[in-house]
Amino acid sequence: MLMRKALRILKGTGGLKVTDYTAEELSEAHRALLSTLLKCENMELAKMGKSQQTLLVRRIAALKLALALIEKEQGQIGPVE
Repeated sequence: MLMRKALRILKGTGGLKVTDYTAEELSEAHRALLSTLLKCENMELAKMGKSQQTLLVRRIAALKLALALIEKEQGQIGPVE
């Protein structure tokens, strides 16, 4: 179900908001994004080219923003138990 919603957004036909997701879906997305963020933060910038470094820094910033938005929304709808 989450994948179908994501595909609708990518196709531009969804117009979905964060509130269109259940608490469970948000929790699952948060876990996945946090895992990706931790992996990105553990990468060694010194071993990368300049463009890869820039991409990684921007990716980390985007992941942090996405996590913050999910956490904000979870605070409004309550935690998943």
